[in-house]
Order: sequence, then structure tokens, then C-alpha cells
Amino acid sequence: MEKVLVVDDNPHNCELMSDLLTNWGYEVNTVGQGTEAIVVAGRDCPDIILLDVMLPGMNGFEVCHEIKTNSQTRDIPVIMLTVLNEVDDRIRGLKVGADYFMSKPFNYQELKFRLSALLQQKQRIDSMEEGQAVVDAFLVMMKFKDPQLYMHTCRVKDYCAKVSRVLLLSEKQHERLLWAACLHDIGKVIDFSPSHPQTGREILSHLKMGSYVADLTLRHHDPQPWASIELEILVTVDRFESLLSHHDKQAIEQLRQLSSQIGVSAKVLAAIEQVLRDEQFCEKMTGRFR
Repeated sequence: MEKVLVVDDNPHNCELMSDLLTNWGYEVNTVGQGTEAIVVAGRDCPDIILLDVMLPGMNGFEVCHEIKTNSQTRDIPVIMLTVLNEVDDRIRGLKVGADYFMSKPFNYQELKFRLSALLQQKQRIDSMEEGQAVVDAFLVMMKFKDPQLYMHTCRVKDYCAKVSRVLLLSEKQHERLLWAACLHDIGKVIDFSPSHPQTGREILSHLKMGSYVADLTLRHHDPQPWASIELEILVTVDRFESLLSHHDKQAIEQLRQLSSQIGVSAKVLAAIEQVLRDEQFCEKMTGRFR
């Protein structure tokens, strides 16, 4: 049975909601204070929370904020229930992470539908792998299998991260790029031939997160045209890092000379140069304060 936590300081409302939700097949727990709700949410990990806004002491907005900023409870859907109808109140609810906002008195059929929809969404999220944990597992395997390949991968990831920040990628693009940077050569763990991108894609296609990075992994040796800014960065940084057995400036110059042949991005190349200047400045300032 899916667990619902009802947070309302009115005992009559709690009793009514408990009877209704139990009749719909849910396991129900009720609390009357915001601080108690936070403790129970962390302890019992309910599948969804029905949260009244008007609570004594800690109000519903504050409770929702605490729940959504706690790594243990942030993925629990929260439906906020309130008599408030002002747009500003709804916006405030969304800003603190509420998944849905219902005004009292609410329609029971709407509540039933919304509970079902949010619980199905949570089940899909719960069934997906934790992306970074999967990436880390592959990196450990690569480290034991081929330490040199592992070091190359780490350097590509570091430069991709810095270039991403220079080019102001969104958090979603940044995360996708770093996953792809970590996994772009995963095919080489078992196949060092020119077809290793296809091997890598085959490995990743069995993961749910594979849809985010498999195409980048397959195309990281492709020339233009660019399918995305993430691919543009990955291809250019990978080329740059492979030339870094020479001095940074020589690697940049060689990359420029090869740009027309292998298809590297002038925009990303300029960002790499900015990263190198920033690193040199940091090294100089560090030396001054030693």
C-alpha cells in the first residue's frame, strides 16, 4: 500500500482525509504540526504528502521548503492544500518545491486523480538508476582495466566542466555533458578498435540514462555539423586533451591547424583558451601568496 502523510492542525480534517484515503486504498498517517511532519517524513519516507498551508508555528511553505531541500525527502511529491487563492501564494508554493496546489474546498475526484498521477511519476523516478552512481561504477571499472584511459577520461571531464561554465550551459546540459565525458570512451574498455564508439553505445543502451549520453558517446569522433552544444564541447575537448602531451599553447595551435580537417568548434576552442588563462592566473596568484 502506498503511504500518504496528511499534515493538518484540524483533527476533523485529518479524520476526514484519513477515512477518504483509506477507502481509496492508501495507508495513511496524520500529524498536526510542521516540525512533526518533517520528522515523520524523514523517518517513514511516505510516498506522498498532503500539506496544509495554515499550520501553527512552522507554516506549510516552510515545511515544504525543508522537505524539498533535504536529500532524503526531496523526491516525495507534495500537494499543498489551502484556502488561499492569491496567485502570489501559489507562486510561493511552487518556489518552495510544491508539486501541486489545491484550494479548499477541493474536488475529491480531482484529488484522487492528482494523487494517482504524482505517485505514478514518483514510481518512474524511483525505478531509474542514480545516474552519477552508474557513472562512478563505470569509472572504477575503467580505472582497474586501463589506468591511462581512466586518466584521459578524468582530464576530459575536468575540461568539459570548466568549458561548460565559461559557455553558461544550463544545469541539465552541464550534467549530461559530464556524464558523456566520463563515458565517451567506455567502449575502449573492451574494444580498442575504431569502432569503440559503437561498442560504447551498445553498453549504455541497456541503461535508462543511456538515452541521455549514448548518442554523444557514439558521435564523439564525428566531424561537424554539431547535433548539440554538449557534443560540440565533448568533441573539441577530447581532441585538445589528446594533444596535451605537448605544451598547452602548442596543443591549442595544433588544434587550430587541424580544425578544418577534424571539425572542432572555434567557440569551444576560445572557451578552452579562457580556461587556460584562468588556470595560469590562479597559479600565479597562488605563487604570490605562498
